[in-house]
Amino acid sequence: MTGLSIKLRRAPQPEATLRPATLADVVAMETLMAPFVATGDLLPRSNYDLCRHIKEYVVALAPPPLPDGSIVGTGSLKVYSTQLAEIAGLAVRDGPAGPRRGKALVDALLVDARALGLNEVFG
Repeated sequence: MTGLSIKLRRAPQPEATLRPATLADVVAMETLMAPFVATGDLLPRSNYDLCRHIKEYVVALAPPPLPDGSIVGTGSLKVYSTQLAEIAGLAVRDGPAGPRRGKALVDALLVDARALGLNEVFG
């Protein structure tokens, strides 16, 4: 064998589409969050809590080949005052694109925070 080395690159993964969560997403959001709640990495959120605060959530939808509309990530912006908010409920389906989807969700929530005029966001 010669000293020839070939680097194999993964094909780029299509980006997930982000959109505001709807009530129709709540069951999928609960399912997505469940493993993180089970490990203690995420505080539990009841169906009632998700429904009541649905306007705070953003979801990431899977690109093909996953079924169209599959939720692969979610997160929320909890506003506490005119100066302070929290990125909460952040959960992303495990996989090669997970970190990028998580970053996209956080970035979208930070854009929302800036649009509200918030000075500080923690998570």
